[in-house]
Amino acid sequence: MDNILIFQRSQPNLTLLVDSLSSNFNVIEGMDEASISKDFDLCMVDTHFFNKFRSLLRLRKISEAPLYLPVILLVRGNAVPQIKPEVWQDVDDIISIPINQHELNARINVLLRARNQSREIEQLKES
Repeated sequence: MDNILIFQRSQPNLTLLVDSLSSNFNVIEGMDEASISKDFDLCMVDTHFFNKFRSLLRLRKISEAPLYLPVILLVRGNAVPQIKPEVWQDVDDIISIPINQHELNARINVLLRARNQSREIEQLKES
């Protein structure tokens, strides 16, 4: 089962995400910068924590290379047009809140499939 690390400042949003994802994934609630060193396959982060831990997330992604480590940025729907292009250097997808559960699951599955494929490619290179 894949591990998803979630940094979410809003407790109601965190509860909704944990409840909706915990049946298919191991969910890790991110609390502080030490959480970034935990074993996870995908990170979901709101703008508050993204701004706070952006450089640490970037370093974690670099340290995982050549494995792909996806990061999803969670933003309020009205904030999507205000996202600067350079944010895409550190995130792989942006999902607006309120979250459509079917869309969220589809995007998570695509990103996790890409991570697993990168893992398979590395294993083939080693053999």
